[in-house]
Amino acid sequence: NGTASGLLDTATGQAIYLYLNANGVVEGRVGSGDAANANGAVAFTVAVSNTGQVTLTQKTAIKHPVDSDPDDAVSIAANKITLEATITDRDSDTDTAQLDLGPKLSFKDDGPTATVDPTKAPTLQVDETASQTTGLNKAVSAEFAAAFSGSAGADGGDAAPSGYALNVTNGTAS
Repeated sequence: NGTASGLLDTATGQAIYLYLNANGVVEGRVGSGDAANANGAVAFTVAVSNTGQVTLTQKTAIKHPVDSDPDDAVSIAANKITLEATITDRDSDTDTAQLDLGPKLSFKDDGPTATVDPTKAPTLQVDETASQTTGLNKAVSAEFAAAFSGSAGADGGDAAPSGYALNVTNGTAS
């Protein structure tokens, strides 16, 4: 008990450690101060029925790599949780076999989503009529933020856009 799972809690950045409770359920508990904490918040549980049905229940957000796939999955480290089956014959002889469950138990990220509604975007138009004093040096601006919305996903955070940037498609003529 207190074995590192290979996963991190999103809210705290702390490692998640594995504990087997009195009911035979594995609890992934959030550590504190970079150490195991048997009383830490439960991040997930893994349970098995007597028929072999395994149930993985996520209770807190699990940290995922920041990469180009906001919906990637992370798994419990190999050889951290095993599922053992026991076979018993009529005269009570037994044999067991184990399956490494770690790589079979994963948490898929619920990355943020950004959407745009072009009907909420204003149109900018510069009037080319030259002024005697300013020439053609004219600028207009408008707020386009209302055209964007989104969701931060299960990891939480601000659903409003965190920044704006312009892009140009290579080889595109205006």
